[in-house]
Amino acid sequence: MAASMVLDSTTVNVGTKIKGTGAGFKSGEEVYIALLIGGQIAELGVAGATADAKGTFDFNGPSQGLGVTIVAGNYTLLALGLNGSLASTVVKVVAVPATATPAPKPGNSLVLITLGTCAGQQVEGYVSGFVAAEVVTVTVGTLTVASGTVGANGALSFKGPTAGIPATLKVGEYTLTAKGNMGSLATSYLIMAAACK
Repeated sequence: MAASMVLDSTTVNVGTKIKGTGAGFKSGEEVYIALLIGGQIAELGVAGATADAKGTFDFNGPSQGLGVTIVAGNYTLLALGLNGSLASTVVKVVAVPATATPAPKPGNSLVLITLGTCAGQQVEGYVSGFVAAEVVTVTVGTLTVASGTVGANGALSFKGPTAGIPATLKVGEYTLTAKGNMGSLATSYLIMAAACK
């Protein structure tokens, strides 16, 4: 039986692994699986495997997933046995579309009482035009500044974080985002100063 290779999916996203099965290899044969890029054999090692007594093996790699530097397109995946077995198949690599950045919604607003802040100081402001009873989270990057529930008038005052802005937030300009669980969204510039006035 000629060596062969079957993939779980012939289309693979950048950042994910290629998974499949080989058959028809020699018992105990060491196999090297590689993605051929630019016509050069083994330019990108995908996985290694050892064929079992029936000449079959499973593989799943590369361990960190396909790198983002790989250009989307069709590539040859090669399974090279060290005892002379050889199989290949075509895999289509697809780039993962970038996640769109949400845009502030008309009618939603986020106003800061003080535009500038510094380490240890809280950020104070209010949102308006949101949906009544909407739960709002105010963030800068991955830092949650404050959260609360909007009143019947669509507004919410906030002040936070409780311990103040951490020193890990470097001096510079940031975007403060107020996001509601019912779709409301508003942003404002936030200036991180070296020292509080």
